[in-house]
Amino acid sequence: MKVMHDLLDEMNSALTSILDDASLAKVALDDQQRLRLWLIDPAYQIENLPADAAQRVMDNPLYWMFCWASGRVMAQQILDNPDLVKNKIVMDVGSGSGVVAIAAALSGAEHVIASDIDPMSQNAIRLNRDLNELDQQCLDVIGDYRDYSGQVDLITVADVLYDRDNLPLLDALLDHADDMLLADSRVKSFTHPRLVKTAKFPGETFPALGGVDEFSEVNFYRKTV
Repeated sequence: MKVMHDLLDEMNSALTSILDDASLAKVALDDQQRLRLWLIDPAYQIENLPADAAQRVMDNPLYWMFCWASGRVMAQQILDNPDLVKNKIVMDVGSGSGVVAIAAALSGAEHVIASDIDPMSQNAIRLNRDLNELDQQCLDVIGDYRDYSGQVDLITVADVLYDRDNLPLLDALLDHADDMLLADSRVKSFTHPRLVKTAKFPGETFPALGGVDEFSEVNFYRKTV
């Protein structure tokens, strides 16, 4: 396995291929510094990007370089309410930067599986796992969620509804674990016969996207049957 500085070099190279002078930085997600991530440097002021550069970001999304609103709020809810995950086997699907998976591991989950089919996201999760002083024994990283055949008590999913083609995935995930926690900021009126809306929180992507991101409320849903 590549050492962490090699992974960081790869991720910075991927970032500069989209934004020439951007770089990653260690960022704490709250004042208590309970969780840190490698994200695009907030000093870069991505909200002030020229239109052509902003379009490159949207056309070539490096999902792991941001902490998206739904994942950020879900991670904060887990850190504030550790009983959501304590002593559970948790799988985070579409993990991106790994923020939700890391929050679960830090909050007492028995074991966490972070699943993302993007190899660069997998590298980001490993880097962020290391940054938060976690190891593979408590947080494992895989590609396809179906590659894990063990027990799963809780599946967490954040911001997958941006693509309606993901709805069949949601149906499959509901059968993959006893419980599901879904957070989404993209769809204002989402209903599903096996999910119930439980809460709504304000939330923003970090670093801020400014006018590129119009989604500032995160809806939470829980599996019912």
